[in-house]
Amino acid sequence: MARKFNHAMQSGFSLTEMVVVLAVLAILMTITYLSYGSITARQGTTQAQTNAIDLRRVVLSYKSDKGVFPDTISNLMNYSGTSKVSDGLTVVAGQAGTSGGFTGTLNISTSNGKTSVAYACYITCTNSTGGRITYWDFITQARSTDVVYVGAATSTGTYVVPAP
Repeated sequence: MARKFNHAMQSGFSLTEMVVVLAVLAILMTITYLSYGSITARQGTTQAQTNAIDLRRVVLSYKSDKGVFPDTISNLMNYSGTSKVSDGLTVVAGQAGTSGGFTGTLNISTSNGKTSVAYACYITCTNSTGGRITYWDFITQARSTDVVYVGAATSTGTYVVPAP
């Protein structure tokens, strides 16, 4: 004896199946969103770090051409010698501080961190023997703990804010 099937009852998905599929999709979208945020934060930090290293090259070129380190942000930004500050990059006044500490206003943030780096003079801006370049870390959402030093500057030095 042959069985008769009611094909009308077997078509479509049940409510439980739909809920499971939607839950799996929501989990996958959440993972994708979190991964994307991490990737863009790393990319932003890498760009800021590259800008700081490029500025180091410009500062050393300035020193080589002029015999002194830049004493103002304006002199650094307007320098057009062997190397120059890349188009789209802005140099802002760095933070003062002694023995690796930082004081004063931080002029870089999430809003300008991909296009700005901060420069501070070593010991004094007049007759400086180096400088400290800082950049924004998009992963920690703060000034990077990695600092690019120029010339005789070190983590235990004294830094002052250059004039604009």
